[in-house]
Amino acid sequence: MKWVAPLSDTEIQTLTDMQRFHPSRRARMRAHGLLLSHQGFSLRRIAAVYQVSRYAVAEWLERWQSAGLVGLYDHLVRDVLRASRQMNSTKSTSTCKSIPKI
Repeated sequence: MKWVAPLSDTEIQTLTDMQRFHPSRRARMRAHGLLLSHQGFSLRRIAAVYQVSRYAVAEWLERWQSAGLVGLYDHLVRDVLRASRQMNSTKSTSTCKSIPKI
């Protein structure tokens, strides 16, 4: 069975504040899921509360362990990388157009 590692008082307070006040519903849901895991709720029970798969809940816990709070946001890293790639491809296209053909 998978559980979140024990949370410090500061982490509990941060996740509680995130659950109550964050503008993203999904970030609030994930923060609450971590708090429930910390209280001993199983992945299956947390998944039932939010009507998601237990694999989704396991992913929340893994992302928390690897990235902390940032891991609770929706694919922030992937979106940044995608924007960076788009910007680079635009630069490459404009650079190719400016090179005269021989």
